[in-house]
This record gives sequence, C-alpha cells and structure tokens, in this order.
Amino acid sequence: MKLAVAPSRIDWPQVLNAACRQIEREAPRLEDLARSLNVGKSELQRQFTRRLGVSPRAYAQALALHRLASGASTSRTALDAVF
Repeated sequence: MKLAVAPSRIDWPQVLNAACRQIEREAPRLEDLARSLNVGKSELQRQFTRRLGVSPRAYAQALALHRLASGASTSRTALDAVF
C-alpha cells in the first residue's frame, strides 16, 4: 500500500491525537485505524509506541480497564459496571 503522504511529512502529533480519539470511541483493529488515518499500520504502531509509550492495543486495553473500574466504583453491582 502506498502512502498518500511521505512518512517524513506526516504530522504525527495530529495523527496520534486522532488515533487516540478513535480508539476511545470504538477500539478499531490496527489495520482499520491506520487506513482511516491514511498511514501504514507498521509505522502507526511504531510511532504510537515510541511517542506515547504504549502500543495502540495496550492503550485500548488500559482505557477499557479504566472505564470498567470507574463504572464499578459508582455501580451497585458488577453487572451494572459492565452494562
């Protein structure tokens, strides 16, 4: 797959900000996330991990755990936290 923009010209802070917002909304697969951001999946993986300190998958998992924990602290039952 050929990138529309040369990797050196990609505004990575902007791309990673958009990636985080998208992960927060729907937790897409890496391939789908990269396609929607018009970057290569390997380069997205490398830049995300290098600049944010965690992989896109680890970010999504941490976000899910945080949501579960914050829901659990305000819910009456475990099922309320999940649903």
